[in-house]
Amino acid sequence: MRSSDVRERNSLAQKNEKLVHKVVHRMSQTCREPYDDLYQLGYIGLLKAADRFDPNTGNAFSSFAIPYIQGEIQHFLRDQWQSVKLPRTALETKAKVRRVQRSLASLGRETDALQIALGLGISEEKWREIEALDSNITISLDELLHEPMQELEDEVDDKAVLKHLNKLQASQRTAIVEKFFSNNSIQDIAKRQKKTPEKIKAYINLGLVKLRVSLSQEEL
Repeated sequence: MRSSDVRERNSLAQKNEKLVHKVVHRMSQTCREPYDDLYQLGYIGLLKAADRFDPNTGNAFSSFAIPYIQGEIQHFLRDQWQSVKLPRTALETKAKVRRVQRSLASLGRETDALQIALGLGISEEKWREIEALDSNITISLDELLHEPMQELEDEVDDKAVLKHLNKLQASQRTAIVEKFFSNNSIQDIAKRQKKTPEKIKAYINLGLVKLRVSLSQEEL
């Protein structure tokens, strides 16, 4: 991709960033992933839409982009949750508690999730059961990355990558450096960090997503 094309794509994406927040706000109501992680994933979808959008079709960019944003997030969540899923009723219960918790937090009142659950008529035993099941959901990714690292390296130089690596969480940064700069295997990294290979893959996956977003916004 020519540098002028990259700048044009990134500019279109940044002008329509609100679409990502719109989708993520809705999806975060029933999702256990942090808002920021969902945003980073959604922004990658926005970049893909900006890459493929043809203004000559007469279609609005927003209508074209939203399926890409949703699809990128849903693809990641399917990989994350494919081995074990919370029952629908449990998801709805957690979402309800989370909404109340956010509303109270906006009023400056931090409240324990269990207390909110009890206030909504959910027994402590039931809430603990939902929490236990949720915490035991394992990350299972079929693919290590949504897009190859080589494509990222083609668009930017090593100095830019290293600068933005420092903005990542330590776990994500370490996994990426060990995998792509030190050429260690996923198994070796997992053994050294005392994590599962699936967890290391997730660190790398999310770290690369955040790198792409950060780099694309700098290129404007």
